[in-house]
Amino acid sequence: TRVGINGDFIWDARIAEMDNTLRGGFWYEDYTRDESRDWHKIIDSATSFYFDETPYWVQYDREFPVETTMFYLEDELDLGFAKAHFGVKQFFVDVSKNDRFNSANNQGVSSDSDLLLSAGFVAPLPVDGLEAFAGFAQNYAAIKDAVLERDDADLTLVEPETADNFDMGLRYSSDNLSANLTYYATKFDNRITFVSIEDGEDGIDFLESTAGGYINDGGIESTGIEASLTYHVSDNFRVFVSYTNNNSEYTDKAAEGETSILGNGVIGAAEEMGVLSLDWVRGNHSAGLSTKYVGERWLNQENTSAVDAYTVSDLYFSTHIDDLGKSVESIEINFTINNVFDESYLGTVATNAAWIGAPRTAAINIKAAF
Repeated sequence: TRVGINGDFIWDARIAEMDNTLRGGFWYEDYTRDESRDWHKIIDSATSFYFDETPYWVQYDREFPVETTMFYLEDELDLGFAKAHFGVKQFFVDVSKNDRFNSANNQGVSSDSDLLLSAGFVAPLPVDGLEAFAGFAQNYAAIKDAVLERDDADLTLVEPETADNFDMGLRYSSDNLSANLTYYATKFDNRITFVSIEDGEDGIDFLESTAGGYINDGGIESTGIEASLTYHVSDNFRVFVSYTNNNSEYTDKAAEGETSILGNGVIGAAEEMGVLSLDWVRGNHSAGLSTKYVGERWLNQENTSAVDAYTVSDLYFSTHIDDLGKSVESIEINFTINNVFDESYLGTVATNAAWIGAPRTAAINIKAAF
């Protein structure tokens, strides 16, 4: 269940002959997530998966009310040679757990943010179509209700996650060419992680009875460069290229007796990524080929195992046919082939594991309007 309200205002004025816009407002939300688990007997596992509708055990039944309030204020000033932006916002978040079986397990936590600042500017340069920009923003993530799911959770060990983000760069736009070059730096702190105090050698913990809890165990620093270019070769043909060089490292300081991962590369974060796309369009017909490269990624925090780089390509074709007569107004046909060359690769990475990438897959979609 979810209910909320928001409101805002905008005030346009002039300050020393400069246009100025002041915005402000609030956002309030009150929602409750219900969670329960019950167990049912399979009637006859030899013949089907059908089960008795009446549970023989209700393991837990609880609700998680969450109340969130956010206020913000921002100002944009046109200086003539540049547009500058300044802003501030703050969150007030209260998370609770109400156990319908045992009120002794009820608990709650407030994870309000500090004042979160933001600032930036956009400035045109002497070259027509070229402009410089820079921005800074502080972000935060409140403690989620999942942290309270454990009855023995020690909420004094958990603080909200925070991040400082900075970027600056150049962008250019003309009739047939657009490009941008961006440098970014992000500092992420107080990463919330579940830590088990048992070894889990007995197999999957279906009852979620493994002892442990959530803690803040450090953060991540990322810096990098992103570049992209779109060039319209003609009215019908377009080329898009992008490249990212990223460096993400852990800032964790090891506890006594543990191996330090300070300075190690982050799991699943590729150092290099690139995309090349070719798109063609004429009238109601379009087609394209896109190729993506993802560099090597670490498989564990110790950086002793890595996942190989991979390259995959996707192909598409689309056509729209109109004026087919009185009974059929139009037909649209979309045909796609993902992983055209049937590349074998590992996609999403988790700690000491990775998901096998999808093989070559073709799909056609036909839509008719009558």
